[in-house]
Amino acid sequence: MHLSLLLNPVSAVYFRTISRLQSELEAIYGKAEVDRNGKVYRIEPEFEDLMSNSRNYSDLLWGWVAWRNATGPQMRPLFGDLVDALNEAARDNGEHAVQVGRLLGSQWMQDKNLKVAV
Repeated sequence: MHLSLLLNPVSAVYFRTISRLQSELEAIYGKAEVDRNGKVYRIEPEFEDLMSNSRNYSDLLWGWVAWRNATGPQMRPLFGDLVDALNEAARDNGEHAVQVGRLLGSQWMQDKNLKVAV
């Protein structure tokens, strides 16, 4: 099931809830900053550059942990609410439930124009 199907649930309440939660999650992720030895990393370009170009295990581990610590605690309750709202919207559209990880992962890959190698 594609995310756009869930963004048109029968109930407008689900639509508003899903849209609000996605916006809040994106804002938290997009506004986060982490500091390393006085250098501030924002998602773009600093953090994305580090994660895309570094092959240094210590740098990548630091980046993953630091970003997760900066965003995770704020995002966790919202993500749980998003999963609940997506599942309710799926049921509203006649589905049993949503595989949220696959759904959001495939949406992210589409947004980035990425292809999965099979």
